[in-house]
Amino acid sequence: MKQTIISPQHCQDCKRLPGRLGPGTYILLFRVRKESALRVGKLGRFTLPTGFFMYVGSAMGRGGISGRLKHHLSRSEVLHWHVDYLSKVAHLEEIWYQESQARQEHHWATVLSTLGRIPIAGFGSSDCGCKAHLFSFLRRPRIHIFQKVLKNRDSKSEPVRRLLDFDPKIRAFNTDHFTHLVKARTQPGTNPVG
Repeated sequence: MKQTIISPQHCQDCKRLPGRLGPGTYILLFRVRKESALRVGKLGRFTLPTGFFMYVGSAMGRGGISGRLKHHLSRSEVLHWHVDYLSKVAHLEEIWYQESQARQEHHWATVLSTLGRIPIAGFGSSDCGCKAHLFSFLRRPRIHIFQKVLKNRDSKSEPVRRLLDFDPKIRAFNTDHFTHLVKARTQPGTNPVG
């Protein structure tokens, strides 16, 4: 599977990302390491338990996925989407995405609802009929399981790609760790996680 890495420069300027990501659907995989209080706009106040949270969204506009990721990776004080509130208390660890002119976020939300649970009804779905676009998991979700479920529902489903090893200190992906994972995957007898 082809992997893409966002470098630290991407946080300031997505145009520098080789192979700029066009329109499509994405998942932000967050981790909450300790129970956290969260206020989400008009939805109200909630307590998030420790665990993993996946937010699904789409980026069909001119900036595509690159433009949306630029927003999500920035430390903007303006909280525009529900997920902006979540990013204040949770650590972004992975991004899964699929470039496509077809909006897949509602289909992906349906799939995620069968794999996880909905921690906050209406989160991220105020503009559609979905119950939520945020899902919680006790264990780290695996992309190969998600892809398998997508393929079972639609045999023509395009591959979902992922950006690995997000470093919250620099709000970028750690390319050194990624290089290590690639080397480990190419050595016989190794069984890297992922």
